[in-house]
Amino acid sequence: MKRLILIFALIISLSSMVMAQEETPEPTSPDAPRPFLGIQFDPNDEAITIQVLPDSPADEAGLQDGDVITAINGEPVTVQTIRDVVNSFAVGETITVTITRDDESLDIDVTLGERPTEPQITLRTPPINMHGAFLGVRVNETDEGLVVDEVIEGSPAQAAGLQVGDILVAINDEDITTPESLITALLANIQEGQVTLTVERDGETLEITVELAPMMRFAGRMPRDFMPPFGEGDHNMPFGDGFEFRMPQQRIVLGVGYEIVDEGALITDVLPDSPAEAAGLMVGDIIQAVDGDVVDAERTLSDRLYAYEEGDTVTLDVLRDAETLQIEVTLAPVSRRAAFELPGTDM
Repeated sequence: MKRLILIFALIISLSSMVMAQEETPEPTSPDAPRPFLGIQFDPNDEAITIQVLPDSPADEAGLQDGDVITAINGEPVTVQTIRDVVNSFAVGETITVTITRDDESLDIDVTLGERPTEPQITLRTPPINMHGAFLGVRVNETDEGLVVDEVIEGSPAQAAGLQVGDILVAINDEDITTPESLITALLANIQEGQVTLTVERDGETLEITVELAPMMRFAGRMPRDFMPPFGEGDHNMPFGDGFEFRMPQQRIVLGVGYEIVDEGALITDVLPDSPAEAAGLMVGDIIQAVDGDVVDAERTLSDRLYAYEEGDTVTLDVLRDAETLQIEVTLAPVSRRAAFELPGTDM
C-alpha cells in the first residue's frame, strides 16, 4: 500500500562523507559487537583521505586529519574495500594502518573499539562545497516554529549574537516556518557570504546579520550527539553545515547511504539491523530501479521511496559486479532520536 505523505527512507546523502564505523557483514547475533575505527572519508575520492573522530580508536592511536590510508596489515585498501577489510577483524584486535603523512609512509597500530550503540553517521556535502558556508546552529522544529536549540561555540551564529531559544522567522525577508523553507532560503542566499536573520526573542522581533564562514574552518567543532535520519523527500542539500532538525522518533527506513551516479544510486553505507542489511544490500551496489521505476538524478532513490509506508515490500533492481539482481526489501520503522543535520562534520 502506498501513501502520499512523508516517509523515512534513511538515505544518508548524495556524495556523503561516511564514517568508517565498520560493520560486520554477517554478525553472529544482533547483539554481536561491531568493530569501530573512528574515521571519515569521502567515497568520491580516489585516496582514503581521513578525518579522525575525537576520542575514537583512530584518535587514540595517533591518526590525524589529512592522513591517507594506503594499507591495513600490509594489504592495500581502497575506498571500496576498506570497510570490508575492517569488518573482517574483531573488537579488541589491533591492526596496523599504513598511512601517508607529509609525503612520509608510517605504520600505526590501532586497537579496534566497539561500535557505539547508536550509529553516528556523518553527513557531508559534496567536495565542491567543502568550503561552503557555515552558520553554526542546531534547530528544533516545534509548534512555535524553528527554535534554536544550540549555538555552536565560536561559530558565526554565536558571533552574531544568536541565542538558544531564538525563533527563526525569516532569512533575507523570506519567511521560514519549516526545515524545508529554511533550506530553500539558504540556498537562495548562500553565495552572498552573509544572511540577515529575522528572529523572535522574548516577544521582540530582531534583525541579525550573520557573516557566514568557510565550513572547513569549523571541522571538529560540531556536537557529537547528532544523529541524522533523512528521507522525507530528497535531502541532498549542497550548502554549508551547522543545522540539525529534530523530527518524530519513528521513521520508515530503507537504511542505506547513497550517492547519485550515472547508473543510479550507489550505496555508500548500509545501516546495521536495517531492512537493507536484512535484504542483503551491500556497499558498492547500485540501485537502478524501485518496483520498475527508474532511479536517476532527477528521480532519486528517496523520491521513489517517498510513496511507501511501513510493511511495504519493494523490489529493487540492483547492479552488482556487472550483474543485475532483483532484491526484495520490506520497509520497516526504526526508533531513534531523529535529528536531521545539514551537513555534519565529526560525530
